[in-house]
Amino acid sequence: MTIRTGATTAHVFHHAVRQHSHPSDNKIQDPKTGRWQSIPSGHPHVDYCGVPELLEGTKREIPFAPHILQKFETSSRFSFLGIWRPLKTVVRDPLAVADAETVPDGDYKLRERLFRSGIRSGNYVMSHGSEEEQHKWYYMHEMQPNEVVVFKGYDTNQDLPGWRCPHTAFVIPGTEELPARESVEARIVCFWE
Repeated sequence: MTIRTGATTAHVFHHAVRQHSHPSDNKIQDPKTGRWQSIPSGHPHVDYCGVPELLEGTKREIPFAPHILQKFETSSRFSFLGIWRPLKTVVRDPLAVADAETVPDGDYKLRERLFRSGIRSGNYVMSHGSEEEQHKWYYMHEMQPNEVVVFKGYDTNQDLPGWRCPHTAFVIPGTEELPARESVEARIVCFWE
């Protein structure tokens, strides 16, 4: 990841495997695999927000090692990235990402979150501020296991286009009865020192 981004350090801090699509399956342990089930998100969102005190809450809630926490203070820039890859050909609930340059700032709506620990954090959910369809969305039809999508959740360099990337799963009409999407998403923080 450091070669692609130019970052001096990249640290993977979380991953999620998604193998179910039905909301009633969410957060229930799968008897076959023993994994806690996680379903694709069906609403457009950005995983992190740019509000400083809420971003600090995110950094406190994630169990970063001390040497990684220190990099938040000593680096000139950091960015949270998502890396998404299917485990088999995607025929249902594909991932879509928006061209962030087509999303006006007013369409990002702050959603505050309160973790069980009592720490406050936040992310953005999307809305349409106008009647006209402005957002441009993209997805890879029948995405394969050898393909990945990398997108930004947050970048301290907000002068760069696309410092945050809205994303969502969506339903393709006629695919509702096909096998559930199986994918893995990793979350990474990159630092520029």
